[in-house]
Amino acid sequence: MNKAQRLVTLLLVLSKGSGASREQCMNYLEFSESTFYDYMRELREMGFEIKRTNDRYSLDVKGSECKFFGQLYPLDSEDEYLLFKAIEGLNHSVKKQQHLIMKLKVLLGNDEYIDKLLPQKEGELLRIIQKSIQNKKQVFVPNYSSGKSLKRKEYKLEPFYVLDGLEMFWAFDVKSQKNKLFKFCRIEELHETPFDFQYERHHTKDEVDDFDFGGVPAKFVRFELDFLARNLLIEEYPRSEKNIREYGENLFVYEAKCVSFDGPARFVLGFTEHCRVLGDEKFRQFIENKYKKNNPLREIRSRLL
Repeated sequence: MNKAQRLVTLLLVLSKGSGASREQCMNYLEFSESTFYDYMRELREMGFEIKRTNDRYSLDVKGSECKFFGQLYPLDSEDEYLLFKAIEGLNHSVKKQQHLIMKLKVLLGNDEYIDKLLPQKEGELLRIIQKSIQNKKQVFVPNYSSGKSLKRKEYKLEPFYVLDGLEMFWAFDVKSQKNKLFKFCRIEELHETPFDFQYERHHTKDEVDDFDFGGVPAKFVRFELDFLARNLLIEEYPRSEKNIREYGENLFVYEAKCVSFDGPARFVLGFTEHCRVLGDEKFRQFIENKYKKNNPLREIRSRLL
């Protein structure tokens, strides 16, 4: 058992029940007393909160602010090369592969990967959000481009969760008193504030649907795609792939519950020659109303509905 494996095993021992005594850890992992204290020091430096009650040590999971797992399992240059070549060989879109490589590097690496992989602006925004979450400080967004209202808005936020794709984050909107999903690409400026979180008890992240809308997926969507539309949908919204099935020669069906009709409607209306709405009736009506609003002098094409 190497050092990394011993550290992980020690964490598992400390996380169960009331933890373990020093002697139990030493006997179970077969190391000396000095090694035990060295390992405990390393775990604390990594951000794990280790509590001692009498002669027992335990892991405080909620109180731990753990750093990247790369410190436990560092990747050498050969490891990185093999992993990245494997990802490049996957039968997925280039965009999806790039996101997967970026997530791997950031999660297993260090802040240097944020500098290398993210554009300067997005990297700076991500750092501010990470710092806000760690220090539990509110942030101010003076100009956020809302995709729904197509207006610029200002927000005072309490960020609490960055999605693993590093493109969006959940935050509590102080003004509306709601948890919302925010995209880094729509933020022009982001400022730290000295104000502590006031509504942490309300921080709750919802699901994110295939079209990047956050909330409760309750709207049923079903539409037909040809081969071109299927590829474009997966490239633009990689999560959609799991909800696409083939049912004919070069014909596919997307079927899922979404948070909003807006996302799938935009895609379908953008590729009217390659998609056909199958259901449900509410989605069909939503598509028709959208089309008539944007094309008041034209009837909607029968191909679409």
